[in-house]
Amino acid sequence: MTNFEPCIEGAGWLSMARTDPAWRRRGASVFLQQQIANHAKREGITSLRLWAASDNRASIKTCERGGFRRVCEAANIYASLHTKRKTPVIPPSHPSRALVESCLRSKYLSKMNGYIGRKWHILKPTARLLTQLEEEGELYAVEGSILLITKPEKRFRHFQSSLTILSGSPSKSLRTAKEIARHLNARVLSSYIPYDRYQISVAKRLGFRRPAWGKHCYVFEKKTSQDS
Repeated sequence: MTNFEPCIEGAGWLSMARTDPAWRRRGASVFLQQQIANHAKREGITSLRLWAASDNRASIKTCERGGFRRVCEAANIYASLHTKRKTPVIPPSHPSRALVESCLRSKYLSKMNGYIGRKWHILKPTARLLTQLEEEGELYAVEGSILLITKPEKRFRHFQSSLTILSGSPSKSLRTAKEIARHLNARVLSSYIPYDRYQISVAKRLGFRRPAWGKHCYVFEKKTSQDS
């Protein structure tokens, strides 16, 4: 089994892959990937993505056998926001198109090889996508940082927002994001950040933790046009 769902920018996302022990090493996972790729192609989805833990060699080999290639690596982080203190209101921003487009050349995207995390998906951003997210009220430009913060959704029993840092200081960006998420009444703030020792250490110092299932993940992508 695996989950399959469309991403906001048009790619398809695979997650929660599981194979019954009796069917392992018999090609079941690759067969399932191929069937999903065929379905995605019929639906006009040109790219599929997923991530695997860096130490899960079996999953990595399955991805490679299925025609997926590794495109970036990331660390998943999260912070609990249980607090009663009042936080300042920071409204969504409407920066210029030039400033939005400059985010596509930021060091964050460079370290993620041009990809970003949003919710539980990894996306390939474009100026059009960032403009769309701005119109949906997810883009914040505050004190030199440009952030994407989603409205809280209930997930794993808690209302959770996700963060994408597009530009700015890691420490200032993470602090600001926590204040915004608190004001949105989120109880958890999660993010994919580049697998970078410095950024991970900053996140840890600011109270973010790394779940066991996403401490270090490799992101894989496959073009559905590769399938017949």
